[in-house]
Amino acid sequence: MFSGNTCARDLNSDGDFQNWYTFGVSSTSKGWKLRYEDEMHIGNDWHKFYYNYMDLGLGRTLYPWLLAGINYRQVDEIKSGEWTKENRPHINGILKWTIGSWSFTDRNRMEFRDFESGQDKWRYRNRFTAYFPVTFLESRIRPYYSNEMFVDLHGDGLLSDRSYIGFEWKAFAWLKTDASYFWNSSYKDSEWCELHVLQLKCDLMF
Repeated sequence: MFSGNTCARDLNSDGDFQNWYTFGVSSTSKGWKLRYEDEMHIGNDWHKFYYNYMDLGLGRTLYPWLLAGINYRQVDEIKSGEWTKENRPHINGILKWTIGSWSFTDRNRMEFRDFESGQDKWRYRNRFTAYFPVTFLESRIRPYYSNEMFVDLHGDGLLSDRSYIGFEWKAFAWLKTDASYFWNSSYKDSEWCELHVLQLKCDLMF
């Protein structure tokens, strides 16, 4: 999702406000899950479309507490005023557990970032989510807190950190939405750049 945003004054400047929109379609059968996802980012205080990815993945529930998957993602992003491409296959392992009335997930992702130009890189991402022990509308609305770290495996270390607060709403058996605000802090050129993002997700499930 995040791909090396910079602190340039015209786009992704420090303190920039953005909207991210995600649309997904998935089909589940006998423990297997096929999913397609498309996401777009509008930055520069909600004025400029600068980022889009398309992601196709296949996942499998191995145990009630463990899900695994493999995906391919194509990323298009404006960098230095020009659209660039990145091919990004990734593998995922998701742990799930509960403690009392709390529910938790821990997604671990390994990405290979094949850039159109420049050095290819490996990156590790970890997203931890805690679902609060309160629900609304007969448990169809679940508030949560989440944190995600992005770690470069070529010596740069922690590149970015996101803190989310939001809720999931399963409006119907075939429709789930997710609305959140997150604060994104990324390190580049010896300084930390902060973004404020409102994100809306919509998933159709079959």
